[in-house]
Amino acid sequence: MKSSIFTLVLIPGLALGKDFCKEELRTSVEDAVLLKNGTLMTGKGDNYPEGTFWKDEAEAGHWWVCPCLLGNCIRICDKEFAEVIIEDSSGSKPVTHFLWNEIIETDTPPIEFFKQIRHAKCDGVSNILKKEDVRILSSGKMRLKDKMKLYDAEDYCVHQMEGRNSIYIVHCAEEEFEHGFEGEQFPVEYHIYLYISQLSSIFLILTVLAYILSPQIESFHRKCVIFYAANHAAYFSAMTVNIYFFGKELVKSRCFFIGYIGFYSHLASMFWLNIMCINIFFTYKGVLRKGRNYFALFAAYSICAPIPIVAVALIFNLIDNDISIFNPKMGKNGICWMNNIDAEWIYGFGPSLILLVANVCWLSATCCARGEPVRTSEETDLTVPQEKERRRTYLMLTLVVCLTFIVEAIPYFIGGARIITLVVGVFSTARGVLIFLLLVCADKYVRKSLSSRFCKAQRGYII
Repeated sequence: MKSSIFTLVLIPGLALGKDFCKEELRTSVEDAVLLKNGTLMTGKGDNYPEGTFWKDEAEAGHWWVCPCLLGNCIRICDKEFAEVIIEDSSGSKPVTHFLWNEIIETDTPPIEFFKQIRHAKCDGVSNILKKEDVRILSSGKMRLKDKMKLYDAEDYCVHQMEGRNSIYIVHCAEEEFEHGFEGEQFPVEYHIYLYISQLSSIFLILTVLAYILSPQIESFHRKCVIFYAANHAAYFSAMTVNIYFFGKELVKSRCFFIGYIGFYSHLASMFWLNIMCINIFFTYKGVLRKGRNYFALFAAYSICAPIPIVAVALIFNLIDNDISIFNPKMGKNGICWMNNIDAEWIYGFGPSLILLVANVCWLSATCCARGEPVRTSEETDLTVPQEKERRRTYLMLTLVVCLTFIVEAIPYFIGGARIITLVVGVFSTARGVLIFLLLVCADKYVRKSLSSRFCKAQRGYII
Protein backbone atom coordinates (compact mmCIF):
# COMPACT_ATOMS: atom_id res chain seq x y z
CA MET A 1 0.00 0.00 0.00
CA LYS A 2 2.74 2.43 1.00
CA SER A 3 4.69 1.68 -2.21
CA SER A 4 1.67 2.39 -4.41
CA ILE A 5 1.04 5.70 -2.63
CA PHE A 6 4.64 6.77 -3.17
CA THR A 7 4.40 5.78 -6.83
CA LEU A 8 1.27 7.87 -7.39
CA VAL A 9 2.78 10.88 -5.70
CA LEU A 10 6.13 10.68 -7.44
CA ILE A 11 5.15 9.68 -11.00
CA PRO A 12 5.19 13.32 -12.27
CA GLY A 13 8.86 13.51 -11.36
CA LEU A 14 10.17 10.19 -12.60
CA ALA A 15 12.60 11.85 -14.92
CA LEU A 16 13.98 13.91 -12.06
CA GLY A 17 13.54 11.49 -9.20
CA LYS A 18 16.36 13.11 -7.26
CA ASP A 19 14.21 16.24 -6.79
CA PHE A 20 12.04 14.22 -4.42
CA CYS A 21 14.93 13.11 -2.26
CA LYS A 22 17.06 15.49 -0.22
CA GLU A 23 20.75 15.16 -0.76
CA GLU A 24 21.24 14.23 2.92
CA LEU A 25 18.71 11.39 2.62
CA ARG A 26 19.97 9.64 -0.52
CA THR A 27 22.48 6.82 -0.76
CA SER A 28 24.11 4.96 -3.63
CA VAL A 29 23.94 1.22 -4.30
CA GLU A 30 25.83 -0.98 -6.74
CA ASP A 31 24.38 -4.47 -6.36
CA ALA A 32 20.91 -3.57 -7.64
CA VAL A 33 18.73 -5.05 -10.39
CA LEU A 34 15.95 -3.26 -12.24
CA LEU A 35 12.95 -5.58 -12.44
CA LYS A 36 10.45 -5.73 -15.29
CA ASN A 37 7.75 -4.07 -13.20
CA GLY A 38 9.97 -0.99 -12.81
CA THR A 39 11.06 -1.80 -9.25
CA LEU A 40 14.71 -1.63 -8.24
CA MET A 41 15.78 -4.54 -6.03
CA THR A 42 19.01 -4.16 -4.04
CA GLY A 43 21.34 -6.92 -2.88
CA LYS A 44 19.91 -6.55 0.65
CA GLY A 45 16.41 -7.36 -0.62
CA ASP A 46 14.99 -3.83 -0.48
CA ASN A 47 12.54 -3.03 -3.26
CA TYR A 48 12.38 0.59 -4.45
CA PRO A 49 9.30 1.49 -6.55
CA GLU A 50 9.45 3.96 -9.40
CA GLY A 51 10.08 7.49 -8.21
CA THR A 52 12.24 6.46 -5.26
CA PHE A 53 15.44 5.81 -7.23
CA TRP A 54 17.34 6.96 -10.31
CA LYS A 55 20.38 5.84 -12.25
CA ASP A 56 23.76 7.46 -11.65
CA GLU A 57 24.68 8.70 -15.12
CA ALA A 58 28.27 9.38 -14.11
CA GLU A 59 29.08 5.77 -13.18
CA ALA A 60 27.70 2.65 -14.81
CA GLY A 61 26.06 0.17 -12.47
CA HIS A 62 25.45 2.75 -9.72
CA TRP A 63 22.00 3.77 -8.53
CA TRP A 64 20.75 6.44 -6.16
CA VAL A 65 17.98 5.40 -3.78
CA CYS A 66 15.90 7.15 -1.11
CA PRO A 67 15.49 4.77 1.86
CA CYS A 68 13.36 7.25 3.82
CA LEU A 69 10.65 6.97 1.15
CA LEU A 70 10.21 3.30 2.05
CA GLY A 71 9.80 3.72 5.79
CA ASN A 72 11.20 5.22 8.97
CA CYS A 73 14.90 5.86 8.54
CA ILE A 74 18.04 6.99 10.30
CA ARG A 75 21.45 8.02 9.04
CA ILE A 76 24.67 6.17 9.90
CA CYS A 77 27.66 8.52 10.17
CA ASP A 78 30.65 8.25 7.90
CA LYS A 79 33.37 6.73 10.08
CA GLU A 80 36.15 9.25 9.36
CA PHE A 81 33.77 12.20 9.65
CA ALA A 82 32.44 10.99 13.01
CA GLU A 83 35.93 10.38 14.42
CA VAL A 84 36.97 13.95 13.54
CA ILE A 85 33.85 15.41 15.20
CA ILE A 86 34.40 13.27 18.31
CA GLU A 87 38.00 14.43 18.54
CA ASP A 88 37.05 18.09 18.05
CA SER A 89 34.25 17.84 20.63
CA SER A 90 36.33 16.11 23.30
CA GLY A 91 38.67 19.02 24.12
CA SER A 92 40.19 18.39 27.53
CA LYS A 93 37.28 16.13 28.56
CA PRO A 94 36.47 12.87 26.68
CA VAL A 95 33.05 12.61 25.05
CA THR A 96 31.10 9.71 26.54
CA HIS A 97 29.40 7.06 24.38
CA PHE A 98 26.23 5.20 25.29
CA LEU A 99 23.89 2.39 24.27
CA TRP A 100 21.02 2.70 21.81
CA ASN A 101 18.56 1.52 24.48
CA GLU A 102 19.54 4.43 26.72
CA ILE A 103 18.27 7.12 24.34
CA ILE A 104 15.14 5.61 22.77
CA GLU A 105 11.46 5.92 23.60
CA THR A 106 9.72 2.77 24.83
CA ASP A 107 8.31 1.82 21.41
CA THR A 108 11.42 2.64 19.35
CA PRO A 109 12.86 -0.43 17.58
CA PRO A 110 16.57 -1.33 17.32
CA ILE A 111 18.74 0.39 14.72
CA GLU A 112 18.51 -2.61 12.37
CA PHE A 113 14.76 -2.11 11.92
CA PHE A 114 15.20 1.36 10.41
CA LYS A 115 15.97 2.07 6.78
CA GLN A 116 19.53 3.33 6.83
CA ILE A 117 21.44 5.99 4.91
CA ARG A 118 25.12 5.19 5.30
CA HIS A 119 28.25 7.37 5.07
CA ALA A 120 26.28 10.38 6.29
CA LYS A 121 27.99 13.71 7.00
CA CYS A 122 27.08 17.19 8.20
CA ASP A 123 27.87 20.12 5.90
CA GLY A 124 28.14 22.79 8.59
CA VAL A 125 28.34 22.96 12.37
CA SER A 126 28.02 19.64 14.19
CA ASN A 127 28.46 18.45 17.75
CA ILE A 128 28.22 15.30 19.85
CA LEU A 129 25.08 14.99 21.97
CA LYS A 130 24.90 13.73 25.55
CA LYS A 131 22.59 10.81 26.26
CA GLU A 132 20.56 12.77 28.81
CA ASP A 133 19.76 15.43 26.17
CA VAL A 134 18.50 13.20 23.33
CA ARG A 135 15.63 10.81 22.65
CA ILE A 136 15.05 8.87 19.41
CA LEU A 137 11.39 8.22 18.53
CA SER A 138 9.90 5.24 16.71
CA SER A 139 9.49 7.44 13.63
CA GLY A 140 13.24 8.03 13.48
CA LYS A 141 12.84 11.64 14.55
CA MET A 142 14.96 13.02 17.38
CA ARG A 143 13.84 15.07 20.37
CA LEU A 144 16.29 17.27 22.29
CA LYS A 145 15.98 18.34 25.89
CA ASP A 146 14.07 21.61 26.37
CA LYS A 147 13.27 21.83 22.62
CA MET A 148 9.82 21.87 21.09
CA LYS A 149 11.01 20.90 17.61
CA LEU A 150 11.35 17.29 16.46
CA TYR A 151 14.49 16.78 14.38
CA ASP A 152 14.36 14.72 11.17
CA ALA A 153 16.87 12.14 9.97
CA GLU A 154 18.88 14.76 8.05
CA ASP A 155 19.50 16.66 11.30
CA TYR A 156 21.60 13.94 12.94
CA CYS A 157 23.46 10.70 12.34
CA VAL A 158 24.42 7.69 14.47
CA HIS A 159 28.01 6.51 14.78
CA GLN A 160 28.35 2.88 15.82
CA MET A 161 31.68 1.94 17.41
CA GLU A 162 33.33 -1.06 15.82
CA GLY A 163 33.15 -4.23 17.88
CA ARG A 164 30.90 -2.62 20.48
CA ASN A 165 27.25 -1.79 20.91
CA SER A 166 28.09 1.75 21.99
CA ILE A 167 27.13 4.72 19.81
CA TYR A 168 27.56 8.47 19.45
CA ILE A 169 24.90 10.84 18.17
CA VAL A 170 26.22 13.62 15.91
CA HIS A 171 23.89 16.61 15.66
CA CYS A 172 23.97 18.59 12.40
CA ALA A 173 23.06 22.10 13.49
CA GLU A 174 23.74 24.10 10.32
CA GLU A 175 20.07 24.66 9.46
CA GLU A 176 19.44 26.30 12.80
CA PHE A 177 22.38 28.63 12.34
CA GLU A 178 21.30 29.54 8.83
CA HIS A 179 17.91 30.60 10.13
CA GLY A 180 19.37 32.63 12.96
CA PHE A 181 18.34 30.21 15.71
CA GLU A 182 14.72 31.22 15.33
CA GLY A 183 13.16 29.20 18.12
CA GLU A 184 15.84 26.55 17.90
CA GLN A 185 19.05 25.58 19.67
CA PHE A 186 20.43 28.23 22.04
CA PRO A 187 18.21 31.08 20.75
CA VAL A 188 18.68 33.25 23.85
CA GLU A 189 22.45 32.95 23.97
CA TYR A 190 22.84 33.62 20.26
CA HIS A 191 20.92 36.89 20.34
CA ILE A 192 22.47 38.00 23.63
CA TYR A 193 26.03 37.48 22.36
CA LEU A 194 25.29 39.15 19.02
CA TYR A 195 23.71 42.28 20.49
CA ILE A 196 26.19 42.71 23.35
CA SER A 197 29.11 42.23 20.96
CA GLN A 198 27.65 44.94 18.72
CA LEU A 199 27.21 47.17 21.77
CA SER A 200 30.84 46.62 22.80
CA SER A 201 32.02 47.57 19.31
CA ILE A 202 30.00 50.79 19.44
CA PHE A 203 31.27 51.76 22.91
CA LEU A 204 34.87 51.06 21.91
CA ILE A 205 34.50 53.27 18.84
CA LEU A 206 33.07 55.95 21.15
CA THR A 207 36.15 55.51 23.35
CA VAL A 208 38.43 56.14 20.37
CA LEU A 209 36.39 59.21 19.36
CA ALA A 210 36.41 60.55 22.93
CA TYR A 211 40.22 60.56 23.01
CA ILE A 212 40.56 61.88 19.45
CA LEU A 213 38.15 64.73 20.24
CA SER A 214 39.86 65.58 23.51
CA PRO A 215 41.94 68.55 22.29
CA GLN A 216 43.97 68.94 25.46
CA ILE A 217 45.11 65.34 25.74
CA GLU A 218 48.48 65.16 23.99
CA SER A 219 50.27 62.40 25.83
CA PHE A 220 51.60 58.86 25.63
CA HIS A 221 48.50 57.74 27.50
CA ARG A 222 46.15 59.25 24.90
CA LYS A 223 47.90 57.60 21.95
CA CYS A 224 48.01 54.22 23.66
CA VAL A 225 44.34 54.32 24.58
CA ILE A 226 43.35 55.19 21.00
CA PHE A 227 45.25 52.18 19.60
CA TYR A 228 44.16 49.93 22.48
CA ALA A 229 40.46 50.73 22.04
CA ALA A 230 40.71 50.61 18.23
CA ASN A 231 42.17 47.09 18.31
CA HIS A 232 39.49 46.03 20.76
CA ALA A 233 36.84 47.53 18.46
CA ALA A 234 38.25 45.57 15.51
CA TYR A 235 38.24 42.40 17.62
CA PHE A 236 34.61 42.79 18.70
CA SER A 237 33.55 43.76 15.17
CA ALA A 238 35.13 40.54 13.88
CA MET A 239 33.45 38.59 16.65
CA THR A 240 30.09 40.16 15.79
CA VAL A 241 30.47 39.10 12.16
CA ASN A 242 31.62 35.65 13.31
CA ILE A 243 28.57 35.21 15.55
CA TYR A 244 26.23 36.41 12.80
CA PHE A 245 27.63 33.95 10.24
CA PHE A 246 28.22 31.18 12.79
CA GLY A 247 27.61 27.80 11.15
CA LYS A 248 27.11 29.18 7.65
CA GLU A 249 29.30 28.05 4.81
CA LEU A 250 31.64 30.93 3.99
CA VAL A 251 34.40 31.10 1.42
CA LYS A 252 37.52 29.96 3.27
CA SER A 253 39.43 33.16 2.48
CA ARG A 254 36.62 35.27 3.99
CA CYS A 255 36.45 33.04 7.03
CA PHE A 256 40.21 33.37 7.49
CA PHE A 257 39.99 37.15 7.07
CA ILE A 258 37.31 37.46 9.75
CA GLY A 259 38.99 35.06 12.14
CA TYR A 260 42.58 36.24 11.82
CA ILE A 261 41.68 39.95 11.91
CA GLY A 262 39.91 39.30 15.21
CA PHE A 263 42.76 37.12 16.46
CA TYR A 264 45.45 39.69 15.59
CA SER A 265 43.41 42.57 17.06
CA HIS A 266 42.91 40.67 20.30
CA LEU A 267 46.64 39.98 20.68
CA ALA A 268 47.55 43.55 19.70
CA SER A 269 45.23 44.98 22.36
CA MET A 270 46.97 42.80 24.95
CA PHE A 271 50.36 44.20 23.89
CA TRP A 272 49.06 47.80 24.02
CA LEU A 273 47.85 47.25 27.57
CA ASN A 274 51.27 45.80 28.35
CA ILE A 275 53.12 48.95 27.21
CA MET A 276 50.75 51.14 29.21
CA CYS A 277 51.71 49.17 32.33
CA ILE A 278 55.40 49.45 31.41
CA ASN A 279 55.09 53.21 30.87
CA ILE A 280 53.43 53.83 34.24
CA PHE A 281 56.28 51.89 35.88
CA PHE A 282 58.83 54.07 34.05
CA THR A 283 56.92 57.14 35.22
CA TYR A 284 57.38 56.23 38.88
CA LYS A 285 60.99 55.12 38.40
CA GLY A 286 62.09 58.28 36.60
CA VAL A 287 63.06 56.62 33.30
CA LEU A 288 63.51 59.18 30.51
CA ARG A 289 60.20 59.48 28.66
CA LYS A 290 60.44 62.06 25.91
CA GLY A 291 61.21 62.38 22.23
CA ARG A 292 59.39 61.09 19.17
CA ASN A 293 61.15 57.73 19.24
CA TYR A 294 59.82 56.91 22.71
CA PHE A 295 56.26 56.24 21.55
CA ALA A 296 57.39 54.91 18.16
CA LEU A 297 59.44 52.11 19.77
CA PHE A 298 56.54 50.99 21.94
CA ALA A 299 54.11 51.24 18.99
CA ALA A 300 56.38 49.06 16.85
CA TYR A 301 56.50 46.52 19.68
CA SER A 302 52.70 46.37 20.06
CA ILE A 303 51.99 46.29 16.32
CA CYS A 304 54.70 43.82 15.27
CA ALA A 305 54.85 41.41 18.23
CA PRO A 306 51.54 39.65 17.41
CA ILE A 307 52.48 39.13 13.74
CA PRO A 308 54.79 36.08 14.22
CA ILE A 309 52.19 34.39 16.44
CA VAL A 310 49.41 34.95 13.90
CA ALA A 311 51.71 33.92 11.02
CA VAL A 312 52.63 30.60 12.65
CA ALA A 313 48.96 29.87 13.38
CA LEU A 314 48.02 30.67 9.77
CA ILE A 315 50.79 28.45 8.36
CA PHE A 316 49.68 25.44 10.42
CA ASN A 317 46.07 26.21 9.52
CA LEU A 318 46.92 26.10 5.82
CA ILE A 319 48.88 22.85 6.24
CA ASP A 320 45.65 21.52 7.76
CA ASN A 321 46.96 18.50 9.64
CA ASP A 322 43.91 17.40 11.65
CA ILE A 323 45.96 15.63 14.35
CA SER A 324 48.43 18.49 14.91
CA ILE A 325 48.08 20.41 18.17
CA PHE A 326 49.40 23.47 16.32
CA ASN A 327 46.55 23.51 13.79
CA PRO A 328 43.95 26.11 14.90
CA LYS A 329 41.39 24.49 12.57
CA MET A 330 39.92 27.89 11.86
CA GLY A 331 37.18 27.59 9.25
CA LYS A 332 36.26 24.03 10.26
CA ASN A 333 32.54 23.30 10.66
CA GLY A 334 31.62 26.85 9.67
CA ILE A 335 33.42 28.41 12.66
CA CYS A 336 35.67 31.38 11.78
CA TRP A 337 37.65 31.10 14.98
CA MET A 338 40.15 28.68 16.49
CA ASN A 339 38.48 25.28 16.76
CA ASN A 340 41.25 23.42 18.60
CA ILE A 341 41.73 23.86 22.35
CA ASP A 342 45.46 22.98 22.19
CA ALA A 343 46.10 25.58 19.50
CA GLU A 344 43.99 28.13 21.38
CA TRP A 345 46.26 27.75 24.40
CA ILE A 346 49.39 27.92 22.27
CA TYR A 347 48.41 31.01 20.27
CA GLY A 348 45.77 32.72 22.39
CA PHE A 349 45.54 31.85 26.06
CA GLY A 350 49.29 31.22 26.39
CA PRO A 351 50.58 34.61 25.17
CA SER A 352 47.70 36.37 26.96
CA LEU A 353 48.61 34.67 30.23
CA ILE A 354 52.27 35.69 29.86
CA LEU A 355 51.32 39.32 29.19
CA LEU A 356 48.84 39.37 32.09
CA VAL A 357 51.45 38.03 34.51
CA ALA A 358 53.91 40.66 33.21
CA ASN A 359 51.29 43.41 33.65
CA VAL A 360 50.59 42.33 37.21
CA CYS A 361 54.33 42.41 37.94
CA TRP A 362 54.78 45.89 36.42
CA LEU A 363 51.76 47.27 38.29
CA SER A 364 52.74 45.58 41.56
CA ALA A 365 56.21 47.13 41.33
CA THR A 366 54.62 50.50 40.56
CA CYS A 367 52.14 50.33 43.43
CA CYS A 368 54.89 49.31 45.84
CA ALA A 369 57.00 52.28 44.80
CA ARG A 370 57.07 55.00 47.41
CA GLY A 371 56.87 58.68 46.62
CA GLU A 372 55.47 60.57 43.68
CA PRO A 373 55.87 60.03 39.94
CA VAL A 374 59.19 61.42 38.73
CA ARG A 375 58.55 64.35 36.40
CA THR A 376 60.57 65.15 33.29
CA SER A 377 61.34 68.71 32.25
CA GLU A 378 58.36 68.68 29.89
CA GLU A 379 55.85 67.80 32.62
CA THR A 380 54.16 69.97 35.23
CA ASP A 381 52.83 69.49 38.73
CA LEU A 382 49.40 68.81 37.24
CA THR A 383 50.64 65.50 35.84
CA VAL A 384 51.21 63.94 39.29
CA PRO A 385 47.53 63.31 40.21
CA GLN A 386 46.85 62.37 36.60
CA GLU A 387 49.55 59.68 36.64
CA LYS A 388 48.18 58.35 39.92
CA GLU A 389 44.72 58.04 38.39
CA ARG A 390 46.15 56.34 35.32
CA ARG A 391 47.90 53.84 37.52
CA ARG A 392 44.53 52.95 39.04
CA THR A 393 42.97 52.82 35.57
CA TYR A 394 45.61 50.42 34.24
CA LEU A 395 45.20 48.28 37.32
CA MET A 396 41.44 48.11 36.78
CA LEU A 397 41.88 47.31 33.06
CA THR A 398 44.31 44.52 33.92
CA LEU A 399 41.90 43.10 36.49
CA VAL A 400 39.06 43.15 33.94
CA VAL A 401 41.23 41.30 31.40
CA CYS A 402 42.41 38.86 34.09
CA LEU A 403 38.83 38.12 35.09
CA THR A 404 37.87 37.67 31.44
CA PHE A 405 40.78 35.27 30.96
CA ILE A 406 39.72 33.24 33.99
CA VAL A 407 36.05 32.93 33.03
CA GLU A 408 36.98 32.00 29.44
CA ALA A 409 39.58 29.40 30.45
CA ILE A 410 37.76 27.71 33.35
CA PRO A 411 34.92 26.15 31.28
CA TYR A 412 37.53 24.10 29.39
CA PHE A 413 38.33 22.33 32.67
CA ILE A 414 34.99 22.16 34.47
CA GLY A 415 32.75 21.54 31.46
CA GLY A 416 30.44 23.75 29.46
CA ALA A 417 27.21 23.84 31.45
CA ARG A 418 24.69 26.11 29.78
CA ILE A 419 24.52 28.64 32.63
CA ILE A 420 28.34 28.81 32.81
CA THR A 421 28.55 29.31 29.06
CA LEU A 422 25.95 32.09 29.22
CA VAL A 423 27.68 33.96 32.06
CA VAL A 424 31.11 33.62 30.41
CA GLY A 425 29.76 34.76 27.04
CA VAL A 426 27.93 37.78 28.44
CA PHE A 427 30.91 38.95 30.49
CA SER A 428 33.36 38.47 27.62
CA THR A 429 31.23 40.21 25.01
CA ALA A 430 30.43 43.10 27.39
CA ARG A 431 34.12 43.92 27.92
CA GLY A 432 33.95 46.84 25.47
CA VAL A 433 31.32 48.56 27.60
CA LEU A 434 33.47 48.15 30.73
CA ILE A 435 36.48 49.62 28.91
CA PHE A 436 34.42 52.67 27.90
CA LEU A 437 33.26 53.18 31.48
CA LEU A 438 36.82 52.97 32.82
CA LEU A 439 38.61 55.05 30.19
CA VAL A 440 35.97 57.71 29.52
CA CYS A 441 33.23 57.90 32.13
CA ALA A 442 35.46 57.24 35.15
CA ASP A 443 38.31 59.51 33.94
CA LYS A 444 37.55 63.05 35.12
CA TYR A 445 40.34 64.50 32.97
CA VAL A 446 38.80 63.10 29.80
CA ARG A 447 35.39 64.38 30.83
CA LYS A 448 36.79 67.87 31.48
CA SER A 449 38.71 67.88 28.23
CA LEU A 450 35.59 66.94 26.28
CA SER A 451 33.63 69.52 28.20
CA SER A 452 36.15 72.22 27.28
CA ARG A 453 35.70 71.34 23.61
CA PHE A 454 31.93 71.20 23.48
CA CYS A 455 31.13 73.61 26.33
CA LYS A 456 33.12 76.79 25.65
CA ALA A 457 32.21 78.29 29.01
CA GLN A 458 34.37 75.72 30.82
CA ARG A 459 38.11 75.28 30.68
CA GLY A 460 39.64 71.85 30.74
CA TYR A 461 42.84 70.90 32.45
CA ILE A 462 45.86 70.13 30.36
CA ILE A 463 46.70 66.46 30.62
